[in-house]
Amino acid sequence: MLKKAGKKKLSVIMTFLFVFMFAMPQMNVLAADENGFEISADGVLVAYAGPGGDITIPAGVTQIADNVFNGNASITSVVIPDGVTHIGGGAFANCVNMGSLSVSGTVSAIGGAAFSGCSSLSSVSYGSRTLPDSAFSGCNALTSFSIPEGTTAVGANAFANCVNLSSVSVPASMATINLSAFSGCSNLTSVSAAGGNYSSSDGCLYNASMTRLLFCPQGKSSLSIPSSVVSIASGALDGCTHISSIEIPGSVTAIEAGAFSNSSVGTILIPETVSSIGSQSGWSVSLIRGSSGSPAQVFADSAGIPFEATDGGEEEPTEDPGDDPEEDPGDDPVTPTPAAPEPAAPAPAAPITTGNATVSTGTVSAGGVRKSSTTGKVEPEAPKGIDDSIPTKTIKVANDQEPFTTAEMEEIIRTNQTYNISFETEDGICIKFARGSMKLVDGIEGYDFRVRLILKYDRRTIDAAEMNENNFAFELGFYYDGEFPATAYVYIPIGTRYSGTTLYYYTCEEGTLVNVSSGTVGADGYLIVSQNHCSDYVGLNEGIHVKDGTPKTGVFDYRLFLVLALAAAGAYFIVVKKRKVVR
Repeated sequence: MLKKAGKKKLSVIMTFLFVFMFAMPQMNVLAADENGFEISADGVLVAYAGPGGDITIPAGVTQIADNVFNGNASITSVVIPDGVTHIGGGAFANCVNMGSLSVSGTVSAIGGAAFSGCSSLSSVSYGSRTLPDSAFSGCNALTSFSIPEGTTAVGANAFANCVNLSSVSVPASMATINLSAFSGCSNLTSVSAAGGNYSSSDGCLYNASMTRLLFCPQGKSSLSIPSSVVSIASGALDGCTHISSIEIPGSVTAIEAGAFSNSSVGTILIPETVSSIGSQSGWSVSLIRGSSGSPAQVFADSAGIPFEATDGGEEEPTEDPGDDPEEDPGDDPVTPTPAAPEPAAPAPAAPITTGNATVSTGTVSAGGVRKSSTTGKVEPEAPKGIDDSIPTKTIKVANDQEPFTTAEMEEIIRTNQTYNISFETEDGICIKFARGSMKLVDGIEGYDFRVRLILKYDRRTIDAAEMNENNFAFELGFYYDGEFPATAYVYIPIGTRYSGTTLYYYTCEEGTLVNVSSGTVGADGYLIVSQNHCSDYVGLNEGIHVKDGTPKTGVFDYRLFLVLALAAAGAYFIVVKKRKVVR
């Protein structure tokens, strides 16, 4: 038998052990501060539950974990101060109301897509010398960007689909630019280089010696190539839909394959100095001019392109340039005529039928609400990522639709150089791509744009514990699982009963819901979300606090430990005192 004093000591020890065991699993994370920041003991910002607005990352934070603020629509500005060295992937992605951002120069590592989808971001003070893949992709309000000196590389799709980006400056320290960084930047007119591995002229990017044209921004309406240039690189004018004619200077000897792919250059003068011309896909050129018998004429003849001799030799036009309005369009009904610098919306046209879909053009009203010329119904207003002044080609997708083949997608992509493209399902879901943004996806042979919309709660494709009849708005199940041809804007007809309601958009990864974005349902009953991949998605009425792909666990407050310990000790002494009084 233990003595009474020993029993008392044992009870105190057991009490503290109980409290300690309760605290141990969560001791590595500090409590949320008064502003809602949750920071680990080693300085990692792991979660945020604050009110939003203008936020500044607290002192002491050295790292921001992946996806901490992803989809937070309450944040209006962010300051990342000195001391922060790492920003995780997707950390601020889809903060759709964030208007300004300041990133300290102490940040030396940034994960992919850290600021992607921030559609209201218009002011950026950027001190970091790293620009990862998709860093600012889909930031539609961004108009200019100055890459800091010391930056050596720009990642793939870093500014992809920033449709209002007009100018970018490149420092002399730059060693490598993945030129897909500017894919879909339809209003980009100037990329200026300060030296080093790159040079620039008239807003276009060249190698250091100005002998190779590397990149012409998609927003330019004219191009003057310097006489120092000897080659035009593959993809140099890819997607340039505002340039209608070009004269190649006599210094050029080679035009690489794909140099003019997907461009709207309608007439081109190719001098006899050009001895090598590679194949060009998706190029709707109407006339090539050059010397008789030159490689330019050989190329024109082999491709069936009209040729005009400039030296008085025999002209061998392969066909009439197309002045006859009754001319049979052949088997290419969706190929557009070359676009003028600012194409005007066409008059409503009858549907055009391809082998796999029905295509129609539509008109756009001043307010941005599109009326389909096929159905006559009013479609929802375009999001910021879609320029609604550009006419749209709508492709009807039936429930029993076969996937589009690579050849069919090539035709659609060619059309996308002049038009926005919208795939419309039978239940009214629209999957829309901005003009000039679409490209083939490596390794994909069939493109399926069918999608199931489920508006009644039922555990089907997605079976998550956080879902129930009260926390469910819709479920989307794409038939296609993989990467989209570009950033897609998906119009989901939720119903006007949700108008003005903020919904949270999740995908399911290995049984866990992972936040993609959030949005407010419009007066027309449509929720508009942007995404780059297809999978199974769910829209919920309430956010479920998902971070980094795992449910957010409670965070232990060391102050609670002290309170519990003191309470246990107090209870013990009260009991002891009462026993003494009774005696």
